[in-house]
Amino acid sequence: QKLAFHEYFHAFQHSFIETKDYDKRDKMLGPVWFNEGGAEYMAHIGFKKSFDEGILSTPIKEDTTNPYDFKDAMRNKLEYAKMSKKEVCPNLDIGDMSYQNDCNGASYDLGTWAHILLESKTISSNILVDKFYPILEENGWEKAFSKTYGISPQEFYGEFNQFINQSTDDQLKLLDKILENYNLN
Repeated sequence: QKLAFHEYFHAFQHSFIETKDYDKRDKMLGPVWFNEGGAEYMAHIGFKKSFDEGILSTPIKEDTTNPYDFKDAMRNKLEYAKMSKKEVCPNLDIGDMSYQNDCNGASYDLGTWAHILLESKTISSNILVDKFYPILEENGWEKAFSKTYGISPQEFYGEFNQFINQSTDDQLKLLDKILENYNLN
């Protein structure tokens, strides 16, 4: 079910780009961490909302009203992201990851946490959907990123490298802000 949310978000991302030219479209979507991490992050937000609102449920345990635990899912992503950054691709910034290198699987989890870090710095939820994508085609990825988040991608990569090396407890504190921003339990 979560995969459907992920793929739906890719359709959403593409809906803001009118060109049929594959290379232009690919460049407009930005780095793999942003594209895939954004889809993964928003999929988990949508998944949690759907369970909280009773749209999705599980037939496995009828006494469980919400079998999906957002914080546990994000903790697992964080653990894999940190392990990947340390062991799989220690010398590669998230901005340099691509579908062709060995870190492409890691970019989903690292990208999810990059989006958590970006959004935790704002006072409103859904900055990716409400602010970034509407200005993407007009500005291009890098300029839209800077306008949306108030920091250049290169500056953010340095900030993210510091963040990913923090203690897990400090990193997980960002989840409360995210849940608060989206009015999720």
